[in-house]
Amino acid sequence: MLADWLAENEPAFDMLAKGAATANYWPVYDVNENAQSLGNAQFAWMEANVVRQTMETLARYKQVARALRDRIDYRVRQGEADEAMADALVALRFGCHLEGKGLLIDQLVGIAIEALGNGAVFDVLEKGNVSIEVLSRVQEELASSFREDRRIIDLDGEKAFWYDKLQRTFTDDGHGGGRALRHGLLFAAGDWLSNLAGILLFDYPDRREAVAMVDDHFERARQAIRTPPNKSRLSAEQDEGAGTPASNLLLAVAAPAHERVRQLAWRLRTGEKALLVTIAILRYKAQTDSYPAHLEELVEANLLARVPDDPFGEGPLSYKRTADGFLLYSWGENGKDYGGQRGVNNVGQPREYADNGDWVFWPPSMRLS
Repeated sequence: MLADWLAENEPAFDMLAKGAATANYWPVYDVNENAQSLGNAQFAWMEANVVRQTMETLARYKQVARALRDRIDYRVRQGEADEAMADALVALRFGCHLEGKGLLIDQLVGIAIEALGNGAVFDVLEKGNVSIEVLSRVQEELASSFREDRRIIDLDGEKAFWYDKLQRTFTDDGHGGGRALRHGLLFAAGDWLSNLAGILLFDYPDRREAVAMVDDHFERARQAIRTPPNKSRLSAEQDEGAGTPASNLLLAVAAPAHERVRQLAWRLRTGEKALLVTIAILRYKAQTDSYPAHLEELVEANLLARVPDDPFGEGPLSYKRTADGFLLYSWGENGKDYGGQRGVNNVGQPREYADNGDWVFWPPSMRLS
């Protein structure tokens, strides 16, 4: 039954592969101004068809990505490792196309789809018989795709929406200033104490100050996204007690969401680094019939340009030879080394990205079991 269903949907898979192979992609958004309600002007863009249409499209993207994952698993079971690997690379390219541009929801779906492709490549490497030629080709493509300077998250689209909100909810004196209208108070108000003082004293931030708050918030968010978690953790410890710059009420609500986005982006980058190292290790094994004693041997054998750092740890990704293979892991979100022991959820079951253990990338069966 699965084979028949996959055959029926082969044209869709072919179209996805063709689209993923293109050099560039940019989402197109259609704003229907007539659908906006002036009664809720501060959230007018939410009432337009931008978000609704985007969500509908992204739902279909996720559906076809999950279907492709089913075909990858099927092909591995059929012994078609090269075909399964080709499909996994399609998923990776698809996810990468959605990252670093457009709305944040597009980019988050891109992260999810790339992570799906990343996991699929790991599974094909473990369960399939992948030739050394294919390993070399895959590593070369992924090294190009996973460039250090590439953006996974870009907040320009989100910032533009904030500018649009200020444009709609503040007066304009022609010199960059203006006062908050009724719907602009949320963008001017801070915590409850300053909010109360503003009401009593009629002293809310003006348009220029509100714009400065938005600029400052997004600049700090960009810096945080670019900074590896291990370095931002150290910086936070050094800056403890320094205080937080002034912000409005809605920006304060958005800050935790942007922090979560940062965590997801660096989790993805860590998986990318682990995948490149894993392929280099398997190529080394195919050439020497043994696993390297340490990761530096991969550099010495010209299989890796350099040993990548663990963004969550203190040094490179952690590697250990074992009796039947090797162990590759990151220290994970809490920055502690558990020796390759995975974390668990609140009922004691192993969880892939738990904050009370290591993030194990190889063997994949240990990661997912």
